[in-house]
Amino acid sequence: MTKVLPVQKPPVFGYHFYSYPLAIILNYESSYPWFYSNYIQLAFNRDMNAPVPFCFYMYDYAIVPWLTTYRLSREVYALTDKPIVDFVKAALDKEYYVYLNLDEYFVPERFTYGKEHFSHDSLVYGYDSSTRSFHILGFNGKGMYVSSQITFQAFEASFRYLDQMGNECNQIVLYQYKEDGKYDFNQKLVCESLEDYLYSRNTSERFSMVESPWERAYGMEIYDVLLKYFNNLSEGEAAADVRHVHILWEHKHCMKLRTEYMFDREIIRKPHLVEQAVFLEGQALILKNNFLKYCVNCKPELLASIIQLTEDIRELEKVFLPDLIMDMKLTESIGPVI
Repeated sequence: MTKVLPVQKPPVFGYHFYSYPLAIILNYESSYPWFYSNYIQLAFNRDMNAPVPFCFYMYDYAIVPWLTTYRLSREVYALTDKPIVDFVKAALDKEYYVYLNLDEYFVPERFTYGKEHFSHDSLVYGYDSSTRSFHILGFNGKGMYVSSQITFQAFEASFRYLDQMGNECNQIVLYQYKEDGKYDFNQKLVCESLEDYLYSRNTSERFSMVESPWERAYGMEIYDVLLKYFNNLSEGEAAADVRHVHILWEHKHCMKLRTEYMFDREIIRKPHLVEQAVFLEGQALILKNNFLKYCVNCKPELLASIIQLTEDIRELEKVFLPDLIMDMKLTESIGPVI
């Protein structure tokens, strides 16, 4: 028997925890208005020592109109007395994607496969009984976001060995697609989120009734932290981490897609805003590619050009964002977008 649920590579995929819900829901165009209403704010840990130092900010990436989400811990799962392979297969049979951590020492095509034990999250989206394997989604050993297979035996080992590693990621999350999900493009929310980003407001304060605010650098302030990181790198006080420049590119890529989406629906009406968004994305991609080159040759002049380009992108955004916000405020809501 074979059971495979639909997935796709989403527009933003730098971290699994926000890419997996998108890999599920963006198979359906009805989810696009929700996506374009979110993924605007950025947050950067000022000391850069957190496991996830820099990423998009949302209160909860798993709260999506098109997903039914159940969260378990490994301890709660153990109460089922069901072998993990049987548990995951049963979940898939019920149309549930399974998001959990595995020891990638046992996961083929991963960077640490057969070399060292490393706990990392994966999304299981299918299985094939004839080959006794699961289909999983994640980054391979070449840093590419791809689908791959893992045998039931290796999957069992990769799940069980976490108990011997002092694993801190105990989550098992079940995602099921909901056909009746609804969400209209939220022009007001987008304006507020863009202003939060432009003025470096702590967006997490909006959720302080349920959780203490998350003290990070937000919005445009992330450039200060990023430039400090580049300076530390030049002085040998930091290690090269491509995630930072990748997330910056993802943000500009997402902003470009959102700007095109709004222009097509006359939520904004100035064509030059689309041109500016496209240019910003291109500059961020150049920055990312130059950083990858720096990781290979460590030339100081290349890092200097990266620092200058980062400052240039920041200045371009200072012009682009107020104009975008103003144009949105000058247009009337176009009503539900389907």
